Formats: sequence, structure tokens, C-alpha cells
Amino acid sequence: MIHIPRLPIPTETRAAVLARAAGGCERCGMRYKLELHHRHYDSQGREVPDDLLALCRVCHEAEHRDRLGHFWADPVAMAKAWGM
Repeated sequence: MIHIPRLPIPTETRAAVLARAAGGCERCGMRYKLELHHRHYDSQGREVPDDLLALCRVCHEAEHRDRLGHFWADPVAMAKAWGM
């Protein structure tokens, strides 16, 4: 597998997503440290707020696990593999 480095998320996009979340996970609402989750990887380096979710660590990791609990670095590939 070839590792392609990800481009940084634009600063203004990162700030807008975190402001939208208002300090709470956009899945469960918990007020833990938030991580940005890509809904897709089509716009790397030029993301807009709708491309991302602000999630707590638990919800972020859950977005990357399949029905059997296997971790996928790319949740889009996971969804395609599972026919979702």
C-alpha cells in the first residue's frame, strides 16, 4: 500500500467547523477534545466546512470501524466495500 501524505486543512475551514460544533462532538454532543473527520477525500487541501465533521475521539474512531470492528483508514473505501 502506498502512503500519500494528506494536505493540511485550510485554517479558516478548520475554524469554521470547530465554531459550528460549539465545543461539542457533532455525533454524540460530548464536550471532549475534538478531531476533524473527512466525510470524503475529494477536496484535500481545499476543504469547505461541509466536507468535515468535528468529532470526539470515540466517535471519530467509530467512523473508521466496519461492522466487524476492523479499522479502515479510509471510511469511503470501507463504505464501498460493504456496499453502503
